[in-house]
Amino acid sequence: MKNRSGEQRHHWDLLLDMEREEDYFLARWSVRMEQAGYLEHTTAKRADCLQALGDFLAPMRLHRDMGLPNPGFPWLIRHEGEWGRAQIESARHHRMRGITADMYLGCFKTFIHSLVDVLEKMEGSFESKVLARRHVKLYGDALEVLFVRDWTRILPDLAARKLDEANRLLTLEKCRYENILDASSELVLVVDGDGRVIQANRAVLAVLDRADVIGAPVWDVLSVEGQSVEDLLKYYPVGMSCELSPFDEAVVYRMQINSIGSVSMASDEYMIMLTNVTAQAVQRETLERVVSERTEALRLEKEQLEEMNITLRNVLQSIDREREQLLGEVSAKVN
Repeated sequence: MKNRSGEQRHHWDLLLDMEREEDYFLARWSVRMEQAGYLEHTTAKRADCLQALGDFLAPMRLHRDMGLPNPGFPWLIRHEGEWGRAQIESARHHRMRGITADMYLGCFKTFIHSLVDVLEKMEGSFESKVLARRHVKLYGDALEVLFVRDWTRILPDLAARKLDEANRLLTLEKCRYENILDASSELVLVVDGDGRVIQANRAVLAVLDRADVIGAPVWDVLSVEGQSVEDLLKYYPVGMSCELSPFDEAVVYRMQINSIGSVSMASDEYMIMLTNVTAQAVQRETLERVVSERTEALRLEKEQLEEMNITLRNVLQSIDREREQLLGEVSAKVN
C-alpha cells in the first residue's frame, strides 16, 4: 500500500511538471503534426499551443485539489461544465474559423501523442509513467466525446449566427495588420523558406521597385552575403542586429532577422526589419572623430610633458654638477 501511494504521488508529479517541458512539448507537437500532415495547414501560434497545454492540465490539478484525483470517464462526461468548458470553447473557436471536424480531432490526437512523448522523456518509474499516460488518455478521450457532442447539438446554430461576424473580424484583423505594416517607417520584408521575398510594406516599395523586390532572393535585394537561407543566417543570426547600407552608402540601416516560426508553428518564414539609423551613425562617427582627435591631442601633450621632464632632469643634473664643482673649489681654497 505504501509503494502504491508513492507511485500515485510520482505520477501526479509527472503530470503537473509537464508545463516545465514546454519547449520539448512544442517540438514534439510540431513533429506529430507534420507526421499527420496537418502542420502546413495550421495557424496555431506558440502562445496558442502553450494555452492548450495549460487548459488541458488545469482540470487535473483542480480535481486533485478537490480530492477527486481519478474521476472516471462517466463522471467527466456528465460534468462537462465543471471542467471542460475552456477546451469546448476553444474547439468551437477553431471550428468557427473553418477548421473541419476531422482535422481538429486529428490535431487533438497529435496533441495527446505529444503529451505522451513528454511523459516518456521525463524521469520517473515505469509504473508512474503508465499511470500518467492513462490519466492523459482518460481526459483526452472524454474531451473527444464532448467535442463531437457539442458540434452536433449546439454548433450548427451558432455557426449560422456567427459565421458572418467571424469573417468580418478576420477581415478587420487582416486590414489592421496591413495598415500597421504600411504605416511603419521601418522597412519590412517577409521571406519564405527559400529566401524569396513574398511580402514588403510600403516603406520598402518607396525605396525599391516592386518588380525588383517581390519574388526576388532577399540576399540580392539587400546585397548581403549568402546564397541560401542557411548561409544568410550564418552571417546574420536570428535576433542579432547589424548595420549596413544596402541601397545608398549615405543611408545606414540597422537590420534584424526574426523567425515567424517562433510565433506560428507552421511557418518557415522570416521577417526582416530595417530601421534607418543614419542620424545615429553620423552622430556616432562624429563622437568617434572627436574622441580620436582628443586622444591624439592628449598623446601629443603627453609627449611634450615627457620631453619637458627630460629637459628638466638634464638641467637639474647640470646644476648638481656645478654645485659639486663649486663646493670642491671652495673646499680647496679653504684648505
